[in-house]
Amino acid sequence: MPGRNGTAGPPGRVYHAVPRTAVFAIEVIRGGEPRVVDFHGQYRDRCTVWAQIEVEAAWDRWRATVRVDNTDHVEVVDPLTGEVTVPATIYRESSLAEATLRRDMLVAVLHDPQADAPIQEHEADVIAADGGGWDEILSVLGWHNTRAAEGTANPEDGGEADVSPGRATSPDARPSTVPTTGGV
Repeated sequence: MPGRNGTAGPPGRVYHAVPRTAVFAIEVIRGGEPRVVDFHGQYRDRCTVWAQIEVEAAWDRWRATVRVDNTDHVEVVDPLTGEVTVPATIYRESSLAEATLRRDMLVAVLHDPQADAPIQEHEADVIAADGGGWDEILSVLGWHNTRAAEGTANPEDGGEADVSPGRATSPDARPSTVPTTGGV
């Protein structure tokens, strides 16, 4: 089919206007009664631009919460060079930021097609808890790398750096340097 200027696009190329999804059976309360709803989760590699934007916004809020000025002048040691530095900003652990990131990512990528709406925040809050299944759902969809988070990823097996929430799993939570044992 010719384009506006009369030329065709790449031969055999099909562009997708439908997100790739996986179905997750999730028990929720609807109308005061427990009910299992099939939520459609969007894969990272073929999702809507809005899911991408909402996930990035969740990461931006997380970074804004956990990245703080290094007013205590904490020294850190680069594990590769041994160089001691005092960075201008450091990352601090925040259970609130972690839980909010997990929940917001779930809300961004899980959709109830019957209600034509995303999963509700209070439902995602339960899944976002430790042991609630957030890591499995986001791993299946490509938004979280469980093997990297557990330290079992092998680059030779296609393992990669984790790009998902977790105190020790996020590249932004993991400084490239480690604090020294001595004070300043």
